[in-house]
Amino acid sequence: DGESFLPFGLCATVLGLLFKDSILGIVTYYQLRSGGLLHIGDWIEVPEKGIDGIITDISLVNVTIMNWDNTKSNVAISLLKTESFKNCQDMLEGKTTGRRIFCKFIIDTDCIEEMTPEKIEVLRNNLIERGEDTISLDYSTKNKKNMLNVYLFRMYLSHWLMNHVELTRYPYLLVYLSEPTPDGLPLHIFTFATKSTYVYFESTKSKVIEHIIMAMDWFGLRLYQKPSMDDMSINNFTVNEDLL
Repeated sequence: DGESFLPFGLCATVLGLLFKDSILGIVTYYQLRSGGLLHIGDWIEVPEKGIDGIITDISLVNVTIMNWDNTKSNVAISLLKTESFKNCQDMLEGKTTGRRIFCKFIIDTDCIEEMTPEKIEVLRNNLIERGEDTISLDYSTKNKKNMLNVYLFRMYLSHWLMNHVELTRYPYLLVYLSEPTPDGLPLHIFTFATKSTYVYFESTKSKVIEHIIMAMDWFGLRLYQKPSMDDMSINNFTVNEDLL
């Protein structure tokens, strides 16, 4: 009797190997569908596979995605169980607080300096001339001494972002510095855009970046940029005559 079960067991093993992907795909299909993570029309991202777009078709075995660059990707549905993927649909439909904006700016440390009362007054006048309020500046300098211009800039940005009509402070809004690097001092911006569709989001993000770059100059700050070949050309070097 044991020998009669041997061919059956062998056949079952072979069939299991042949249909392993199909079986795994069916299991994954029902798991993702029951969890609400996979629907036609959803926007998903699979960074490891370069997939970023809208699901156009779902079968028990495969998922077809129309990427934002108008290319198509067809992947095994079981891949979505083994690879990390994100479903961005709730964010796209405005069912969340917003879409995250995360930017990093490298500040040249050579321009970081302590702010004297005279420099603070010049800064206040410059902000007023540009139609910017001085609430954050007045609050940050009240009864305080030994402040850096980068600190006042950080306080200004927090206030400006908090009052931007296209941004939200929820779930959180952060403007913070991290450890200095050989390139400079990293300044990080972490906030959320209220309009999450691609066109509106990229427009809002660009406005934020442009304003930050412009406002740096008001506080005597500048971005660090690695020297290019033009910067290193002989015409751009200044000779110190005292060393000759």
